[in-house]
Amino acid sequence: MNIRHEPVWLSPEQIVEIAFAQARVVLLNEARNGPRRCIRTRQLGLSILPTAYQMGVRHLAMEALYPEFAEQCNRTRHVPLDGRGYLAQPEMQTLIQAALDSGWTLLAYEADPRKWLAARKLFATQPCTHPTRASRSINWPVLLAKVRVSNRVFPDPRERVMLTLGGSRRK
Repeated sequence: MNIRHEPVWLSPEQIVEIAFAQARVVLLNEARNGPRRCIRTRQLGLSILPTAYQMGVRHLAMEALYPEFAEQCNRTRHVPLDGRGYLAQPEMQTLIQAALDSGWTLLAYEADPRKWLAARKLFATQPCTHPTRASRSINWPVLLAKVRVSNRVFPDPRERVMLTLGGSRRK
């Protein structure tokens, strides 16, 4: 007897609900490369904020944030209009403002991963000249996200975080 199962399509909101039912941190990948970006991924992030909020999420960690910007946003509950780089892009400001309006706290984790790894003697700060190792690519945003969020101390270990990642999508 052959039983065929039709694929079940889930909405992004359903996927977020399932993800946060199983994990404390959910990653949302953002396609960007310098000033070029996929606006749709930020619109998707905006659309899933209410579902994540219903699942108990109150922290939005973003690779694009730098500490001073996040601190100012968290203090004033408004996105400054003088943001630089990614933070000056209108859809990024809309996403951040929507999170702030919903009571979320922004977490910054933009940093130089080479310095972080070198400080822990996990990576050399000098350029690698080895022919095979030099060509290897480390996905720095993913590595940083895992390290920064896993090492961050929250008052309550049950707190949930939605984390956005970005990075070059060069061919």
